[in-house]
Amino acid sequence: MNNGKIIAPILIILAVVGFALVWSGYYPIAFVNWQPIFAKSLDTNYAIALNFYKSQLKNNQVFNSSSTQSEIKRAVLISLIEDKIIDSEVVKKIGKNDFEKKITEKLSEIDLSSDKIKEGAKLIYGLSTEQLKEIVLTEQVKREIAEGLFGSPDKSFHDWLGERFKSSNIIVLIPVKVVDNSVVAE
Repeated sequence: MNNGKIIAPILIILAVVGFALVWSGYYPIAFVNWQPIFAKSLDTNYAIALNFYKSQLKNNQVFNSSSTQSEIKRAVLISLIEDKIIDSEVVKKIGKNDFEKKITEKLSEIDLSSDKIKEGAKLIYGLSTEQLKEIVLTEQVKREIAEGLFGSPDKSFHDWLGERFKSSNIIVLIPVKVVDNSVVAE
């Protein structure tokens, strides 16, 4: 009987914690080599991409189409998968500490203090400069580091990334249309 009195509260606590995680978007929508991509990441990056495209195009009506929104979401998911692959491969090659040090060095070279940059970040991405640095620029810097490590005169970085993409164990838990086998949407 004592086991029942202990197990029930534990199950209730686990259910509440699980519900809170799902409610806040911290549930996996994909795995890349068993590393999760959370719904919150997809939603955040999708909102940024949508804001970016809307700021660049005068006709925002095109973004009301569900097919356009699905395509943007698919492209964002591919980008998040690529980010996981890049992180994993760079850490394998130079180690986590060196990778983090290089990221910090490159980000410290970027000056985001001007009012024009702050205004641009808000207008173009819908982000503060701190959010821009955390979400957008950090991933760009990671790609630049990876490009320096894995790009060569014989093989472009995009070719290298395409090979890694194809050889990675990718499990997507949400419905996504794959238009083609290309990895890099440019």
